[in-house]
Amino acid sequence: MDNQRELDPRSLFVRGLSYEVGDAELNDAFSAVGPVRHAFIIKDGKGGRHKGYGFVTYALQEDAERAVQELHGTELGG
Repeated sequence: MDNQRELDPRSLFVRGLSYEVGDAELNDAFSAVGPVRHAFIIKDGKGGRHKGYGFVTYALQEDAERAVQELHGTELGG
Protein backbone atom coordinates (compact mmCIF):
# COMPACT_ATOMS: atom_id res chain seq x y z
CA MET A 1 0.00 0.00 0.00
CA ASP A 2 1.30 3.44 -0.96
CA ASN A 3 1.19 5.82 2.02
CA GLN A 4 2.17 8.85 -0.04
CA ARG A 5 -0.72 11.23 -0.52
CA GLU A 6 -1.73 12.26 -4.01
CA LEU A 7 -0.74 15.80 -4.88
CA ASP A 8 -3.63 18.05 -5.85
CA PRO A 9 -2.94 19.41 -9.37
CA ARG A 10 -4.96 22.52 -8.47
CA SER A 11 -2.48 23.49 -5.71
CA LEU A 12 0.67 25.52 -6.17
CA PHE A 13 3.66 25.95 -3.88
CA VAL A 14 4.77 29.59 -3.85
CA ARG A 15 8.20 30.48 -2.46
CA GLY A 16 10.39 33.51 -2.04
CA LEU A 17 7.60 35.67 -0.65
CA SER A 18 8.44 39.00 0.93
CA TYR A 19 7.72 39.18 4.66
CA GLU A 20 5.49 42.15 3.84
CA VAL A 21 3.05 39.93 1.89
CA GLY A 22 0.04 38.51 3.70
CA ASP A 23 -2.62 35.96 2.84
CA ALA A 24 -4.89 38.59 1.26
CA GLU A 25 -2.15 39.90 -1.05
CA LEU A 26 -1.26 36.37 -2.11
CA ASN A 27 -4.91 35.65 -2.86
CA ASP A 28 -5.33 38.89 -4.81
CA ALA A 29 -2.25 38.30 -6.96
CA PHE A 30 -3.28 34.79 -7.97
CA SER A 31 -6.98 35.63 -8.38
CA ALA A 32 -6.05 37.58 -11.51
CA VAL A 33 -5.65 34.20 -13.25
CA GLY A 34 -8.82 32.50 -11.99
CA PRO A 35 -10.97 31.73 -8.93
CA VAL A 36 -8.83 30.84 -5.90
CA ARG A 37 -10.25 28.44 -3.30
CA HIS A 38 -7.51 28.94 -0.69
CA ALA A 39 -4.36 31.04 -0.45
CA PHE A 40 -2.25 31.08 2.68
CA ILE A 41 1.27 31.66 3.85
CA ILE A 42 2.96 29.25 6.25
CA LYS A 43 3.70 30.96 9.54
CA ASP A 44 6.17 30.20 12.29
CA GLY A 45 4.48 28.93 15.44
CA LYS A 46 6.53 31.36 17.49
CA GLY A 47 5.64 34.99 16.95
CA GLY A 48 3.53 34.39 13.86
CA ARG A 49 6.12 35.62 11.32
CA HIS A 50 5.75 33.76 8.06
CA LYS A 51 8.42 31.56 6.56
CA GLY A 52 8.49 33.09 3.07
CA TYR A 53 6.38 30.47 1.33
CA GLY A 54 2.78 29.44 0.98
CA PHE A 55 0.18 27.61 -1.06
CA VAL A 56 -2.52 28.63 -3.53
CA THR A 57 -5.32 26.26 -4.51
CA TYR A 58 -7.46 27.03 -7.53
CA ALA A 59 -10.98 25.82 -8.21
CA LEU A 60 -9.83 24.45 -11.58
CA GLN A 61 -6.66 22.62 -12.59
CA GLU A 62 -6.51 24.63 -15.81
CA ASP A 63 -6.24 27.86 -13.82
CA ALA A 64 -3.39 26.43 -11.74
CA GLU A 65 -1.53 25.44 -14.90
CA ARG A 66 -2.10 28.88 -16.43
CA ALA A 67 -0.88 30.57 -13.22
CA VAL A 68 2.39 28.65 -13.43
CA GLN A 69 2.87 29.87 -17.00
CA GLU A 70 1.80 33.47 -16.40
CA LEU A 71 3.07 34.19 -12.90
CA HIS A 72 6.30 32.18 -12.63
CA GLY A 73 9.08 34.57 -11.70
CA THR A 74 6.67 37.40 -10.87
CA GLU A 75 7.70 39.64 -7.99
CA LEU A 76 5.13 40.15 -5.26
CA GLY A 77 5.72 42.68 -2.51
CA GLY A 78 9.37 43.20 -3.38
